[in-house]
Amino acid sequence: FFVYYTKSLNPDYTEIEPINISDINELFWRFQVGEAEEFLYQVIQFDGVVTKIDSSTIVLNHRVVLQDTVLKAIQDQKITIKGRCLGYDDISKKIKFDHVNQITN
Repeated sequence: FFVYYTKSLNPDYTEIEPINISDINELFWRFQVGEAEEFLYQVIQFDGVVTKIDSSTIVLNHRVVLQDTVLKAIQDQKITIKGRCLGYDDISKKIKFDHVNQITN
């Protein structure tokens, strides 16, 4: 029982189907106009271009922050991402994701 319970607390986000497959610009627009509440803490898939790489974060299209990621991305590379949406920061105007996986076509 204990093993089952602890596994259910930490879902495997790589196995969860995204609730939305979207263009990054549409996703950003929906957050700006307040039409993206159903995306919070849900898995979403989208394309983007790598615009910044730090030690623990990657930024796509200057607007989407992928936190705590170990993706092997390079600057200006277009990638497809699936991850859990943490929300939109009104101050920095960025959407944050964690549990990010790169989708290969």
